[in-house]
Amino acid sequence: MGHRNGFAIALSIALLMSMSLCIEEGEGKTVTVYYQLVAEEENTLKNEIFPAVEDEIGASIRGVNLDNLDTIDKVNAEIRAGRGGSIDVVMTDIAYLGMWYGGNAYYDLTDLYNGWTDKPEIFEPVLNAGIIDDTVVALPLRTDCEVLYYNEEAFDEYDVPLPDEWDSWDDLYKAAKTFKEKTGSAKMGIKGDLYEGLTCTVLSYIWANGGDVIDEQGNVVFDSPQTVETFDFLKKLWNEGLIHQSSRIWREGSIVEEGMMTNQIYMTMDWPYAMGMLQNAGRDEWKVTLTPKAETRTTALGGWYFVVPENAPEPELAWEFIKSMLSDDMQLLMNEKLGWSMANTKAWEIDPSWPQWQKDLVAVQREMLDKYAKPRPQINAWAEVSFAIQNCFSRVVYGGESAASAVKETASQIESIVRRA
Repeated sequence: MGHRNGFAIALSIALLMSMSLCIEEGEGKTVTVYYQLVAEEENTLKNEIFPAVEDEIGASIRGVNLDNLDTIDKVNAEIRAGRGGSIDVVMTDIAYLGMWYGGNAYYDLTDLYNGWTDKPEIFEPVLNAGIIDDTVVALPLRTDCEVLYYNEEAFDEYDVPLPDEWDSWDDLYKAAKTFKEKTGSAKMGIKGDLYEGLTCTVLSYIWANGGDVIDEQGNVVFDSPQTVETFDFLKKLWNEGLIHQSSRIWREGSIVEEGMMTNQIYMTMDWPYAMGMLQNAGRDEWKVTLTPKAETRTTALGGWYFVVPENAPEPELAWEFIKSMLSDDMQLLMNEKLGWSMANTKAWEIDPSWPQWQKDLVAVQREMLDKYAKPRPQINAWAEVSFAIQNCFSRVVYGGESAASAVKETASQIESIVRRA
């Protein structure tokens, strides 16, 4: 999110001061951290972030790049075998938190977190995603959410009310219909391939309409009237040719390159990464705003969380690592070096020197994260539940089946999955 004047100097001073305060028990020890990163991110983390953390905690950091699900399998296998663990900290995608909770494979961080006297400020929905039944299972490292992207020039050209002026899904429908009538083609897009990204989009619509998958008491409520109404609305958009046909194969990245940059679509919900791609391509006409409103607004919460495995060899040192990574200085450094949207709200303070598109993106995301973000259900078998939701969408929207019957059948499937888990 940009550079901050004097930050590098201030960080250097802070790190030099912290070296004299290194915890004695960390000296000569190693914190083993597992994550799933692309090569560029891993190189930056190892070469520019971890050295600063090592100085602060007085221990070396061993980073291991492994698929999130493989890491969970590794930890569970070690626990079942009754042997000592080999992983101290895991940086995991929020989609897999339920697997840690459901498998009881986590180290309880509640007392450590409650005793943290100078804990950073974190958006409440983001923090709560890692707290189950008052137990701190995980703490967020970075966070983000979907926002609504729209092509402002196209909205002006075709005299379509801007999304900021919408009060309901009816306004979304009218905008999509107007574009179709005036251009002859669908100008609304979704990441509609059958994968987790589609689930996030579907849930954002269901939640906005007052529906849910599982309530706070653990009951499956997917077959509510609100969910049926949501699927009927999405089916209507598809049947009337208002959603671009290529949405069936679009995912992150492809919807930007094939849809947004080529003017195939003029509006879609997507994650913040898309704005970077658009800006790099010189597409300044694309703007962001809050997600469409029904009963309320909602957005699927994204991001990564720290989990300490139940059998971590160095849980206390793992906690020092987490605290350092969540500190103001480290969060700002990762924000600067990696471009990540961090969990610490200090990293969300708008810098007057930023370009307007960056100010707008941060402001919209901050409001969504503060008021409307919601995590996916935190259950051990979430991957199966997610697939059932994707299949329901495909049957109703793409296949034309009755929303009421498909939703009822899917709710029954979800109940069976949850019982088995």
